[in-house]
Amino acid sequence: MQKLIGCILILLSTTAGGFLYGVEQQQYLEKLMYIRHILELIQGEIEYSGAPLFEFLEKLQTGCRSLIAVGCWISKEGWRQEAGRVFGVSGRCARKQN
Repeated sequence: MQKLIGCILILLSTTAGGFLYGVEQQQYLEKLMYIRHILELIQGEIEYSGAPLFEFLEKLQTGCRSLIAVGCWISKEGWRQEAGRVFGVSGRCARKQN
């Protein structure tokens, strides 16, 4: 009887572990797809404008500064929370890393 219960517990625990691993891998895949989407947007902008990467990044930096100046950009705290949501980092960890 104990062997049967032990076998059932082992099967249940490995099944649950596999399920949790699958969920973790799915979240990882979503993060990679998000990064790929951002890179495709950057590639499209570079192809459209015909500018090298350095000029695109410079233009992006200037555009962000002007948005911050007008107050249309989200706050640093909001940015940290969004980054935490996307990349799975809590707000406290994000602040400590910066």
